[in-house]
Amino acid sequence: MASLHAEMNELRQLLSDGPTVLTSDIEFPALSGNSTNSAGGSADGKASFASLAKVLPDDNMAFQLATKKSTKRRPPVFGASSTNNRIKSVATTRQVDIFVSRLDPHTHEQCLCGCVDEIKGDVKVVDVKCNKLKSKFESLYASFHVSISVDSADMKRAIELFMAAESWPMGVFVKRFFKPKNDG
Repeated sequence: MASLHAEMNELRQLLSDGPTVLTSDIEFPALSGNSTNSAGGSADGKASFASLAKVLPDDNMAFQLATKKSTKRRPPVFGASSTNNRIKSVATTRQVDIFVSRLDPHTHEQCLCGCVDEIKGDVKVVDVKCNKLKSKFESLYASFHVSISVDSADMKRAIELFMAAESWPMGVFVKRFFKPKNDG
């Protein structure tokens, strides 16, 4: 009972002295040892958080970067052998959708398809579809949605080619066409 009263008096004294300092119950091997260690800890290995914070910048092992195991993944490989032809791959195509406007109002789909054939150069074009769009002023200009199917390997090159100003006649407005999302 006497020890309980002594502990209560000690706690009251700590509270009346000012803010309390939390202590850690974790034992740190670098801090344990004699009672006059540099961290301000006690002989039983317990130290205040403030004293631990002062010691951490000097400890080289305190902060270690967590590194992932170095299991480097190899990038995927696409076959390129012309001699091994026992099996065939599937031909994959992608769509390059373009909005073409400020054309003569009498322009037909076939004329625009012919223009795409002229522009394509060495890009492998599988199919070209042209859809005439309703213009605000149909007597002044015509607009089209041009969908060009190209080999997947040529997609980047096709976009660069069909979006180049030098590819189209002077005054024609060209930009990427993005299909509207369904609202359902």
